[in-house]
Amino acid sequence: SMTAGFSPEHLARYSAGLGNPALQYTVGLAVLWANLLVIWFGLKRGIERVSEVFVPFFFLVALYLVYVALSLPGASAAVAEFLRPDFSRIGARELFAALGQCFFSVGLGASFALVYGKFIRSDASLAGVALLSAGGDTLASLLAALFIVPAVMVFGLQLNAGPGLLFETLPSLLAAMPAGRIVGSFLLLALALVSFLSSIAVFQVVSVSLGEEPVGNWLGRGRLLLLIGLVETLLMIYPGWHPGIIAVLDLVIGSGFLLAGGLLAVVAITWSQDRAATIAHIFGTTRPGVFVTLLYLWMRFVIPLAIASILVAIVVDTITG
Repeated sequence: SMTAGFSPEHLARYSAGLGNPALQYTVGLAVLWANLLVIWFGLKRGIERVSEVFVPFFFLVALYLVYVALSLPGASAAVAEFLRPDFSRIGARELFAALGQCFFSVGLGASFALVYGKFIRSDASLAGVALLSAGGDTLASLLAALFIVPAVMVFGLQLNAGPGLLFETLPSLLAAMPAGRIVGSFLLLALALVSFLSSIAVFQVVSVSLGEEPVGNWLGRGRLLLLIGLVETLLMIYPGWHPGIIAVLDLVIGSGFLLAGGLLAVVAITWSQDRAATIAHIFGTTRPGVFVTLLYLWMRFVIPLAIASILVAIVVDTITG
């Protein structure tokens, strides 16, 4: 994008690249083995060092992109329309997909929080960590949306393109925007970096989980990572040449499994030990006030019921729809 921009000829070559299974598979392999290399370096020398560069860069780029988008003619009206809720358009399927995305973003239901929780200091406030994680994730999502949604609306493009929004609509948007080459290059680089961090988390979960099993102790860390890489190299072949399966897997695993996993995690935390121990672990107090007590009861009864209701609703909607 830096050298050729988003001209029609360049977009045609870009689309051809997206349709090239061998190229997609090769890029996937590069990401896979780069992830495993970072994990091999460890949390401090690998993941934290990469995150300290990538995350601030993403936020700086996001702020710049929001400024660019809000400077477009008609952007204010687009932002107002974007932020105005229309609850009549929200059903079970929309809630299911949205919650799945939220759970994935903050690492619930996929063991992300459990694995990274191993590295949290014992005296740290879990409630505070949770608020910072959710708040940072929401801020990042809002900044991205404040650039993409108003800009797409101003140029009359489609917002309901799903994954195609990033790979089809966004390049067309950047081709039409002033200084789209510079804006787009920064955006694509930032997206690539934060996506890389997300994929690191996935393989970190696998490596840490297997590392605590007998097979992990027997193989050792280096050989275990090598085995994970070889297995994943084989697993990537089918979606590499049949990418349509990714949308199905995203709905089933990216939403369904994450919601079910999140439900099990909440039930395990709030029902497997007594109230005093749970409150002490989460909130760091042995004398909870009214607010902490109500929050605990909310976690124990309301959240599991809400998640279970959405899971049942999407199953019914799928069967009857």
